[in-house]
Amino acid sequence: MCIRDRRRVHGESIGSIYAFEIKRDSKGPVEKTYTIDLKNGNGKVLLGKPIKTDAIFNLTDDDFDLMCNGQLDPELAFTEGRLRIKGNLRKASMFKPEMFP
Repeated sequence: MCIRDRRRVHGESIGSIYAFEIKRDSKGPVEKTYTIDLKNGNGKVLLGKPIKTDAIFNLTDDDFDLMCNGQLDPELAFTEGRLRIKGNLRKASMFKPEMFP
């Protein structure tokens, strides 16, 4: 399912912009930032941080890969300290791994 179809399913009710800060390891610097915009247009994924986000997820590359593939539950990762969240926690909790393109 493409991001446009996912937005039809999820984005209309979410209307948020999310950033994912990806690090090589948990103590290292942010290496890349991906933005998933489910607020404007049909939804899109961009490399880089937008000017304004509703929530920022900070995690390692390995955990990001596991979460994208449905092998890591975001709530479990958050409680274990593997996923850090900045911003609006209510909107952050609305983002589900099945929304990844």
